[in-house]
Amino acid sequence: MSREFDPEAPRNPLRLPGAPRMPGPALTSRSAGGSRLHRWPLLLLLLLLLPPPPVLPAEARTPAPVNPCCYYPCQHQGICVRFGLDRYQCDCTRTGYSGPNCTIPELWTWLRNSLRPSPSFLHFLLTHGRWFWEFINATFIRDMLMRLVLTGETIKIVIEEYVQQLSGYFLQLKFDPELLFSAQFQYRNRIAMEFNQLYHWHPLMPDSFWVGSQEYSYEQFLFNTSMLTHYGIEALVDAFSRQSAGRIGGGRNIDHHVLHVAVETIKESRELRLQPFNEYRKRFGMRPYMSFQELTGEKEMAAELEELYGDIDALEFYPGLLLEKCHPNSIFGESMIEIGAPFSLKGLLGNPICSPEYWKPSTFGGEMGFNMVKTATLKKLVCLNTKTCPYVSFRVPDPHQDGGPGVERPSTEL
Repeated sequence: MSREFDPEAPRNPLRLPGAPRMPGPALTSRSAGGSRLHRWPLLLLLLLLLPPPPVLPAEARTPAPVNPCCYYPCQHQGICVRFGLDRYQCDCTRTGYSGPNCTIPELWTWLRNSLRPSPSFLHFLLTHGRWFWEFINATFIRDMLMRLVLTGETIKIVIEEYVQQLSGYFLQLKFDPELLFSAQFQYRNRIAMEFNQLYHWHPLMPDSFWVGSQEYSYEQFLFNTSMLTHYGIEALVDAFSRQSAGRIGGGRNIDHHVLHVAVETIKESRELRLQPFNEYRKRFGMRPYMSFQELTGEKEMAAELEELYGDIDALEFYPGLLLEKCHPNSIFGESMIEIGAPFSLKGLLGNPICSPEYWKPSTFGGEMGFNMVKTATLKKLVCLNTKTCPYVSFRVPDPHQDGGPGVERPSTEL
């Protein structure tokens, strides 16, 4: 029979819970201050003569469920989760701490905090020591030091350029984790199943792929890594930045080579028993569709859907996202934006490096690394790590713009 953990119960600090008792001399009552065994019969007799305690009703005997997270909240961004019917515990995953309330530093956290150089020392090395960068590039320290810098740059580029372009918002998005420091926000590396399905954007790929004057079909392009070594990263980035992407919403835009991805996604949603498409629209504050024709904006596809599903309220989640009529000058419909944008931004800002414990210069090796994250752009990320600076953007250039190769210049790659 398993024993329940009681955080208030006294414990022996020299013995782990559930550990077997080791053989050896035990501490007796005589060694603790004299024999008291002759008093036990009198105590038992006294207990027998005392009146029994009153029997209380069941509702009075059952203690009310106590949430320890209320009077002693989880520390260091720990998450309070329900454990059983009337118990709670702190989930200390990825916090670097353990214990009932995430207050005990783990070994790796203690070693990292103890051996971490001061930010001023790192800033001096990053600013004045080019030999230090050469040493970093030649050893495994590069991955350890630059991993967080690249992660921060990626988050900033995705929010301010990628999500900005796809959403079509007139509001200018800005990556500033300090805006959430005064709010109750959970930093965790988790995504919802709905967002995982929503992000199957295989219709985004065009019918064919142009690199210079050469056209490649799906058979030639998929899983063909030789194109990278043949053309180089600069030529591929320049070519794909100038070609229009496919439309995700509206239907009839998935190539048969990747159609199996949509089929497997629908099967997965049925196994997980996801709610219908209209229920998700209600959940995210949108008006549910009343007919298939209102969803698709045309009669032919609406008739096919009505024959398959019978009623608009039976339409599944993923097909509804792909078949919804698109906004003007957009590649997908209202539901994809209103459901996907909150999931995307919460997932990006929920990265642990955006938390108050990590969003500081010392995390990125000093002020120089911190400024690299704050000033990152897609063009800067590509051009500072290639020999030529190709055209790189999430927006297709004007057709009259010069389509020549990038400007040759010396590389400043670290």
